[in-house]
Amino acid sequence: MKLNIQFEELDRLRRRMGAPLAVWSSDADALPPPTVIREELENVGIRLNYGEWEVGNSGLLSVNGEHIVLYIMDARVPRGWEELDKGPEKRPKVHLVECLTLLSMENSGRRERYIASANRDGEFIISAPANAWSGDEDEQIEKKVRLFPCRHCLEKLDWQKFSGLRGVKRGAIVEGFKFSDFFLEYATFFRKNPRYDERNAPRGGYPKSWHQTSRSYRESVAYKCERCGVALPDRTDLLHCHHRNGVLSDISQGNLEALCALCHSEQPYHGRLSVTDENRQFIERRRAGRV
Repeated sequence: MKLNIQFEELDRLRRRMGAPLAVWSSDADALPPPTVIREELENVGIRLNYGEWEVGNSGLLSVNGEHIVLYIMDARVPRGWEELDKGPEKRPKVHLVECLTLLSMENSGRRERYIASANRDGEFIISAPANAWSGDEDEQIEKKVRLFPCRHCLEKLDWQKFSGLRGVKRGAIVEGFKFSDFFLEYATFFRKNPRYDERNAPRGGYPKSWHQTSRSYRESVAYKCERCGVALPDRTDLLHCHHRNGVLSDISQGNLEALCALCHSEQPYHGRLSVTDENRQFIERRRAGRV
């Protein structure tokens, strides 16, 4: 729809100055329709050069506003599919955020070409030689196989408290990871991927069960702030339950975070959350182990 907008005052000033009208046009290529991009992302994916994606909140990745994950399709492993067929742990990992692995590849000059995908079933197309890899002349075989998420990404997101786990518990999170849950968890961060429709959309504000939910969640983390680690079992009023995505009605476990009042006030868009000097000093003394 063409908008007819008049800037009468500006035009009057232009005429007084004797300035001529200038003709402006954009040489930028038109973006593909979002529906087309989404269809490609959810099926074969889109091949990108390093850095041709956007990095948003929490390091989440996107292309043209569409939430994506990244992986390297061309798997150059010593024994090709003979090795890759042994299981997901032998295959390339899927990057959920801008993590240490992606940054280290950039810093080392390894600007690989990545596949941007919005595939939710956990299976991705990989290309590799049938047997031992000897060079670019080898015949490549493509298969759609299951891939695991990158552990650095899980740690950065602290997916299901991943950063605090060790050994087999970490392995269980990796092996049980569901990409469908991941995309759903962060759907509210991306305006083109609505989490709700008119049938199931929450009606705004805190749900009726919020007080119980908040108390249960803070109790589950032993009334400790998940950012600075201060323990406040005797001052539960100073330990808040924060919504990571800002949607008050979203009380899914991955969207909740127990934060002391100071850490909570430092979150984006929380500038109006005030902490009294008395409470501030108490938290700081507790952090230092003086009370």
